[in-house]
Amino acid sequence: MDFHPAHESSPEDRQLQLENEARRRELETKYGAVFTDVDEVPAMTEAEWLRNMLLFEEQIMSDDYTTISAVLGHPTTYPVAMLTDAQVDDELEQLFDLFADHRIQLDCLCNVEPRELYRFIVEEFLDEEFIEITAAGDWWTVFIYEEYHPNDEYDAKMWSEMFLIDLLMDKNRSLHVANTCDQSAREANVLVDELAPRMMVFWAHYAVITERTINCLDCKITGDTAVTELSVTFTGLLHGCCDPIRTTGRAVLRLARSPYGGWDVIRASVPGIVI
Repeated sequence: MDFHPAHESSPEDRQLQLENEARRRELETKYGAVFTDVDEVPAMTEAEWLRNMLLFEEQIMSDDYTTISAVLGHPTTYPVAMLTDAQVDDELEQLFDLFADHRIQLDCLCNVEPRELYRFIVEEFLDEEFIEITAAGDWWTVFIYEEYHPNDEYDAKMWSEMFLIDLLMDKNRSLHVANTCDQSAREANVLVDELAPRMMVFWAHYAVITERTINCLDCKITGDTAVTELSVTFTGLLHGCCDPIRTTGRAVLRLARSPYGGWDVIRASVPGIVI
C-alpha cells in the first residue's frame, strides 16, 4: 500500500498561521471575539481580515471623535432660504458626491423633501460627531435621516407588520408587545397576560403556516398612540389535516409609543385569533 504524506506547509505559511493565531487571541482577550471553523479559511485571507478587525476595534475604542464637516474638509454651504429649488438640487448632488468620496452614506427611509433634506444636512448633519473608520476594505459609515427625525407613521406601520409576521411565523418566536410600566401599562399587561394562552390555542390548531401576505392599509397617529389597519391573508395546515386552510381579513392593531423607541402593540384583532 502506498503512503502519500499530507502536503506540508511552507515556513511562510506556518509563520502566517502563527500570526493569525496571535491576532485571534488578541481579539478574543481584548474584545470578546469568538471564532469558529477557522481552519476552513485560507491563511492569507484570514490574515487580512484579522488585521482589519483589529484596526476596526482599535479605532472604535480610541474615542477619537470628529465631525462630518471636518472629514469632508468643511464644505461651503448656504442657508436653504437663499437657494432656489434648482440650486438645492445641485447642492444636494454635490454633497452626496462628497459623502461618497469619504464613504459616508445618508439614507432616507421615507420621502423627504429636498429643501428639508438640505436644511437637515447643513444645520444638523455636518455637525454630527462620529469615529471615522479607516480600516481597509469597503467600509462605509451609514446614517439614517429618520434616526434624527422619526416618521411616526412609517414606524407604526413597520412595528405592526413585524408583530403580525412574528405572530404567523413561528410559535416559538417572541412578539413585539408592550411590557413596560408606562401610561399604557394597564392595557399592556392585559395583552401580555392574555397573549400566551390565546396563542397556545391558535397554534394548537395549526401545525404550520405555509403562506402569509400582510399589507398596511391605514395608520392613524394620535399623540403617543396609533391605530393601524392591515389586510392579512395566511394559509396553514391544521394538525392532522392535509388540506390547507386559507384565512383572509383585516387586522386592527392599537399601539403605544415605547419609551425605548419604536412602538408596542397593546391590543390587536387578527383574522383567526383575537388578542
